Amino acid sequence: MAEPPAQDSDITPAPSTEAIQATLSELTTPLRPSRMVMLAGLITCIGAISIIYAAVYDHLSIIEIITITTAILVLLCLFGSFGWRRLQAIHQRLRDSAYQLSAIEQQLAQAAHETDRLQRLLVDAVNSVDEGFVLFDDTNTLVVCNERYRRAYPTIADLLVPGASFSTILATAAQRLGVAGDHGPQDLRQWVEDRMRRHLSAPQPQECQLTDGRWYRISERPTRTGGIVKVLADITMAKQHEQELASKSKVLEGTFDAMAQGIAVFDTDLTLLTWNDHLAPVMDYPAHLLQPGTALQAFRDFDFQRGVKKLPAPHPVDNMPDPFSPHDDTDTLLSEVELPDGRHVDVHTSPMPRGGLVVMYSDITTRKQTEAALQHSQKMDAIGQLAGGIAHEFNNMLTSIGGFARMALRSPEDSERVVMCLEEVTKAADRAASLTSQLLNFSRRSLSEEQRPIRLKDMLRDLTNFLRPLLGVRVDVDVQISDPDLIVSGDPVKLHQAIVNLCINARDAMPEGGEIQLSLSRLTHEHSEASRRLFERHPLLSANRAYAALRVRDTGTGIDPALLPRIFEPFFTTKEQGKGTGLGLPMVYSVAEHMGGIIDVESEVCVGSVFTILLPLCEPEKTEPSKRVSRQSDFNGEDFTILLAEDEDSVRRLITMTLEDAGCTVLTAENGHEAEKIFEQDQDAIDILISDVVMPGLDGPALTRRLLDLNPDLKVILMSGYSATDDWKALTEGCGRTFLRKPVVPDQLLAAVQTLVNRVE
Repeated sequence: MAEPPAQDSDITPAPSTEAIQATLSELTTPLRPSRMVMLAGLITCIGAISIIYAAVYDHLSIIEIITITTAILVLLCLFGSFGWRRLQAIHQRLRDSAYQLSAIEQQLAQAAHETDRLQRLLVDAVNSVDEGFVLFDDTNTLVVCNERYRRAYPTIADLLVPGASFSTILATAAQRLGVAGDHGPQDLRQWVEDRMRRHLSAPQPQECQLTDGRWYRISERPTRTGGIVKVLADITMAKQHEQELASKSKVLEGTFDAMAQGIAVFDTDLTLLTWNDHLAPVMDYPAHLLQPGTALQAFRDFDFQRGVKKLPAPHPVDNMPDPFSPHDDTDTLLSEVELPDGRHVDVHTSPMPRGGLVVMYSDITTRKQTEAALQHSQKMDAIGQLAGGIAHEFNNMLTSIGGFARMALRSPEDSERVVMCLEEVTKAADRAASLTSQLLNFSRRSLSEEQRPIRLKDMLRDLTNFLRPLLGVRVDVDVQISDPDLIVSGDPVKLHQAIVNLCINARDAMPEGGEIQLSLSRLTHEHSEASRRLFERHPLLSANRAYAALRVRDTGTGIDPALLPRIFEPFFTTKEQGKGTGLGLPMVYSVAEHMGGIIDVESEVCVGSVFTILLPLCEPEKTEPSKRVSRQSDFNGEDFTILLAEDEDSVRRLITMTLEDAGCTVLTAENGHEAEKIFEQDQDAIDILISDVVMPGLDGPALTRRLLDLNPDLKVILMSGYSATDDWKALTEGCGRTFLRKPVVPDQLLAAVQTLVNRVE
């Protein structure tokens, strides 16, 4: 008989693979008849034993024994037919279950293998990320932790293993690091509880600095299963960059506010982004404008309403943006404005690479006053040098005038000789008038920034005669003009002075004498290889523009190459002590820059120097054909009465004779007060006032104003040996008024009178 089965233990060990295979093999073996016979015999034996036992101990009768035996035999017969089939069915079901168990076992093995593979992949992935990573399950037990996280906490790295409790890790860390204070276990428990609450609440990412100085960003997020994922990112480098940027930002902000210029930054929508502290005092902008988001147009409107004047562009460059008018250009602009209080401000507008504008406002009032004073000083210095040459030239002219006049007086009967002498006197007088005119133009102050077309050929022609007495007899002047139609825009007085300064420097570089060559030509980028190099040296020049090239070449000592970079610095001079101010070349540089051009210098020691001024060309103004000036004999003034106010007797007599010869009635006065009295007595008969400007007592402009108050239709001619001022021009700009510069020749005077009387008002 088989041994009785062992009693079940509390925990049944899982069967081994071999046991499962053996059982399956046994179950899948078909039942054979021999086995059935053995089973029937076994049952018969058991029944016989039971009968014998019952007969012995229970005193069964023979009939009872025979009955039991017969029942057993009947059961055996029934078992032989029905039992067999039943056992076959049970056996089949067991075999099917065994096959199913085998399939499940294979699936479990595959799942275990895949789980192991995925677990290894997860561990590799977690360890390969740049951030520290740790995962706790819903019981706050550590599931996985990578090496980067452990390296961030070296003090507790040994605790960061799967299965460790978060509370245990916290408590141990607090003890090792001493973060809970010195107040005993109660403080430790409180600290751990606080940290646990923070841990479970999954707060927003936070930044912290560890004891080793490194910075980390800590992010905690809950999982769907109730756990916590914690990611630790090392942001030490980012923090260092942030601190560096903050430091640089403070430096830039300090620099921004420390700049003497006012600066405003506008975004792509042309609204104010930021500004510095000097913007308000430089431009007098009110506080309500200096707010983020204020439109650039609001500043323009404010400037227009308070009368800010935009002065003529210092250099006529095409397509440049205007900060005081809408524009879409991307070029840089340097313009100048005049504030209502008289201050001058440079406005420098620059576009930013990604859109928007930076506008810098510089108060240049003091600089302009200094420049004007320096320029005037330069003029006076040049005039001092001119004195000797001018005196020499005037003596020659006076010699001609006096000599020919006396010669005519000696032979009054010889009409041809008298006419020849008077013609020479006239020529000498014309030369003297031309010389004084140029001297006045050169010496007058020019603070009006007058911008007008300048025909360079005419300027050089007039300048040549002016320069010869200035440069001396040992210096030859050669003028070469290759293009006579070149016109630029600028202040003619300043340009005149700039060329004179260059010629004076050239003369000083040739103490033993030499040659100065003045040349004028048209220059473009493609003109020659030399011109291309010149354009490369000066990026401000536009390759698409044509320029007038004014060159002053000398055969002097040249300039040391080491000194060339400094020659345009104010007060820097290469001359001996006391022989130079160091202001001439800076003045030339300033004039060229204000006219939109540049100045270039090439020099070789012991050979000479070449200074080139490049100025942008402009189109000539369209003028009406000039009318022929009437000769003295063509004008008949019998119907006109003229009031003449002139304090110089000889000039008064000359003008009176000229007008009376033309048929005019002339009333003369020696000063303004006398002329006013004459006009009050007979104002209805007087048609024209001719007055000198400079007179004792009541001068010409004051007299003119008084008489115009009495008769606004009075025609006026003002005369002076000085250049016309803005005040004089204002008086003579109206209809029926004009200005004549002395010396006034008879034909010129009569032409002016005829123009006034013929003008239709």
